[in-house]
Amino acid sequence: MRITIQALIEGVAGGEQRAETIGVVERDADCVPASGIGLFTSETPSILKQLQALALGEQTSQFVDRASRCRGCSSRFATKDSKAIISRTAFGLARLDSPRLYSRCGGCRISAGL
Repeated sequence: MRITIQALIEGVAGGEQRAETIGVVERDADCVPASGIGLFTSETPSILKQLQALALGEQTSQFVDRASRCRGCSSRFATKDSKAIISRTAFGLARLDSPRLYSRCGGCRISAGL
C-alpha cells in the first residue's frame, strides 16, 4: 500500500491551484498488523519538516511579492541585493530568501514606507 501526502496550494482570491507532494508512506500488505499501523514516529518529523518548508516558502514568496511592489503604481521596486536569512522553527532551521529592495519607486518616486 502506498499513501501519498499532498498539500493543495491555492492562490489569493481562489486563483490558481497546485498540488505539492509532501511525503509518501509505504506499507507491505503482507506484514502482520502488530508490526505497526498508522504513521511511525520515525516518519513524522520528515513529513512535518516538508510541510513547514512548503508553508514558509509560500508565505515568504507572497510577502516578498507584496512588499516589493509600489503602493502607488504597483510597479516593482528594484533589487539591491539578495541574501538568505535563517529562521528558527519548531522543526529546525529554515533558510529563507530575503531581497534587499530600494525604498523608492523608480516610476512615481513614492517611498516604500514599510
